[in-house]
Amino acid sequence: MSIYTHYLIAIIISIGLTACGGAPKTLKIGLGAPFEGLDRAIGYEALFATKLALQERNTNGGVGGYQVELVALNDFNEPDEARVQAKALLADPDIFGVVGHLSARTTWEAFPIYQAAGLAVSIPADSEGNSKETTAFSETYQKLSGLPPSPRAVLVYEATNILLDSIDQAILIDGKPTRLGVSAVMRVRLPKSGLKNHTLKEPQ
Repeated sequence: MSIYTHYLIAIIISIGLTACGGAPKTLKIGLGAPFEGLDRAIGYEALFATKLALQERNTNGGVGGYQVELVALNDFNEPDEARVQAKALLADPDIFGVVGHLSARTTWEAFPIYQAAGLAVSIPADSEGNSKETTAFSETYQKLSGLPPSPRAVLVYEATNILLDSIDQAILIDGKPTRLGVSAVMRVRLPKSGLKNHTLKEPQ
C-alpha cells in the first residue's frame, strides 16, 4: 500500500492530544489540495506542512482552549472538483476556516463559495519566509522527511498559522469560534501578515 493510500484512508486527521479527565473541546479547519492525479505530490507536501503546524499548536494548548482537527479534501487540482470540495467543507459546521487551494485556477473557483458563506480562507502566497517560526518548521520538516521543505510547503505552513492565529483571536473576542468572527479577524490580519493572499487575481 502506497503512502498516498495510507493518507487517504484517514481523510480527517486529528492531531490533538487527549486531555486528562475527559475529551478536549475541538474545532476543525479544512485543506483543499490534490491527493490523487499528477499533482498529488504537492498535495501531500501541503498536508505534511499543515499537520506540522497543527501539531505544534495542539501540543501548546491549541487555539483558544480548543484542539484543532484537520479535514483534508482532494480537489485533484481541478477547478470543477475544487468547487465540489469547497461546498463539502462548508457543509461541516465545525470547520471555521480553510487553507488552500494550491493553484490559481482552483482557488479562483473555490474562493467565491467560501466568501459567500463567510468562511475564512488562508491562501498560500508570497511571503518573506524568514520568521523564527518558519526557520524552526524548516528544521523539523527536514529532520522528519530527510529533505528541506519546498517554498510551497513553507507558504502552506505560514498560511495555516495565520488561520490558526485568526481563530485564536476571534475566540478571544467572541468567547467562542464563529465563522463570521474568524473572517472578520482575517480581513484585518492579512495586510499585516506578510502574506499577500488578501487579494485574488484571476488566473491568465
